[in-house]
Amino acid sequence: MTEFDSPWKTICRKFFQQMIAFYWKDAYDDIDWQRGFSFCDKELAKISRQAKTGLRIADKLVALHLKNGAGSMVMLHIEFQNQVAANLAERIYTYHYRIRDHYQKPVVNLVIRGDRSKLPNQNLFEFDMWGCRLSFQFPVIRLEDWRDQMDQLRASRNPFAIVTLAHLAAQTNHNDPQRRLADKLSLTKLLLSKNFSKTMVQDLFTFIDWVLAMPEELEQQFQVLLAAEQGAATMRYITSIERSGIKKGREEGILLGRKEGQALGIARSLHMLLEKRFGPLPQNIQQQIQAADLSRLEYWFARSLDANSLHELFG
Repeated sequence: MTEFDSPWKTICRKFFQQMIAFYWKDAYDDIDWQRGFSFCDKELAKISRQAKTGLRIADKLVALHLKNGAGSMVMLHIEFQNQVAANLAERIYTYHYRIRDHYQKPVVNLVIRGDRSKLPNQNLFEFDMWGCRLSFQFPVIRLEDWRDQMDQLRASRNPFAIVTLAHLAAQTNHNDPQRRLADKLSLTKLLLSKNFSKTMVQDLFTFIDWVLAMPEELEQQFQVLLAAEQGAATMRYITSIERSGIKKGREEGILLGRKEGQALGIARSLHMLLEKRFGPLPQNIQQQIQAADLSRLEYWFARSLDANSLHELFG
């Protein structure tokens, strides 16, 4: 089962303004972004304990200023709901009145729903007895609704288009490792094509890497395939693939418990990368790789991304 709460909590903090612009334009237009915003997660945790609602790790509470009303403040509570919950509407209502009581400010609640269930949104809590009537409703953004707009997502330059694509892919391919590998490769290439800043690329790749986690063998294939297609110039925007390959090789060597094992993982990664770039390796090249020590393998791996031929690399 893919763990969504932690990556969503992290990506929300990284790109909060872009998230509101992407999912909730009406609210975005009313917010005075020039005055900034602040996360109040510690206070939300205290309020949650008082309310006995069981705070989810992905809940966020943000203090915002509005353009109208002399910059009046509003508290925005967001819950990322990735599993169906029977008491969702009542829980959101409990958050609402607890937050309002604590801050004495207007409160708006938003649920971003990431599950694949076809059940209708639970966004209404009502009570009516002896003339005492309550009706509380809140907006729900359902990520599954974006599945019919994949072309629009791929074309968008808002970082949350990439986030949405990664989430939808993770919901679809969690039982199909090979499809997950293909989706992760495709999404990473799409990310690199956007010409985002280095920091933005790294943050978004962290989300992709998190929700599309794969077994070690497939992760190694992913790195080799990506390096072969994108080259060293592009790979600098993500974690350095040569360092990653070397790290995996060292870890594999430690697990094997013998000195020569330290080079085994790097040799395998190098072999896969060279075959992807230049086709089947000649016997003498294979023998050189098998016989090389750790430092030589590290040198070849680092240069293999830029080399134009096997002769240039090994000659």
